[in-house]
Amino acid sequence: MLTRILAEQISSHWEEISFSIEQSLPPFIETSEARMSSILIALLSDILTCWISTNKKGDIDAIATTQILSDFTSDTKTLLIYSTYGFNYIEEDSWISAFNTIREYARNKKCSKISCYTINEKIIEQAKKFGGELQTFISFKI
Repeated sequence: MLTRILAEQISSHWEEISFSIEQSLPPFIETSEARMSSILIALLSDILTCWISTNKKGDIDAIATTQILSDFTSDTKTLLIYSTYGFNYIEEDSWISAFNTIREYARNKKCSKISCYTINEKIIEQAKKFGGELQTFISFKI
């Protein structure tokens, strides 16, 4: 089951949350103490939303974060899955439940798409099952 963690709960779970974010940052973000502090501020300010997935036993099996991106030129909102980290094997029904929860959240926020960055084959495999379209992201270091 996927549950949204409120900003007030972030501090008490920061060790697990920060670990999971550091392990799964988008490829264009470099890890540093300053960047993690910025991410914490974004979580506490509700700019970034934190989600915890639990299995049938109630154990945490994954932590994810999302952010709503607005393209003002096209007046389009997209829910970006900013980070996703699995601590254990995630059952198929857990993937389905989590996706449905995220999709409903995005719909309620008036987003037209859900997007993510990943190189993780399991996430790519699951995305294809849900009808995800794969695209190539290119970045250059400056």
